Parts: sequence; C-alpha cells; structure tokens
Amino acid sequence: MEATRKAPAVGDVQDFPPARNRGSFTLRELADACMASYEGRDGSRVQRLQAWCALLGDRVAADWDGDDVADALDAIARSPQSDDQAKGARGAPS
Repeated sequence: MEATRKAPAVGDVQDFPPARNRGSFTLRELADACMASYEGRDGSRVQRLQAWCALLGDRVAADWDGDDVADALDAIARSPQSDDQAKGARGAPS
C-alpha cells in the first residue's frame, strides 16, 4: 500500500534538517566554487578574488564580522593595484 503524503498547510512551520557543514566554508572555497562555474570573460575577476582571498581566504565565513570586511576593503584601497586602477579610470598616465 502506498503511503499518502500530505502537503503542508500554508503557514505551517517546517523543520528542515541543517545542511552539512553550513557555515564552515572559507572564502577561498567559495571563490573556487564561483570560478568553477563562471563562464564569463571578465579577466579581472580572478585578480579581485585573489585579493580578497589573500585577506580573508582561510577564515571560516561564519567568523567574519563587519570590521573584518571593512579592514579588508581598507587594505584593498591602500594596495598599489588600487592606485593603478584608479589612475586608469581617471585617464591619468600610469
């Protein structure tokens, strides 16, 4: 005999099993997954992800906070590559 499966009523709270390893991924793992599925032609994407991975790549994403992201943004803004990109965007000679 086939068991009858009832659909949950609208508004019912459902308990879902937690995903394995949720919250234990690093930025480097996320970047690897992103690039594995990326089919675009933006050559600068790799460099941007490398910069972020150099700063936060081996830390578990669930452990980051706003200060970590702000510090990473500050470090990227101070990097020589950022200066070169800003000059190029303004049309200034490098």
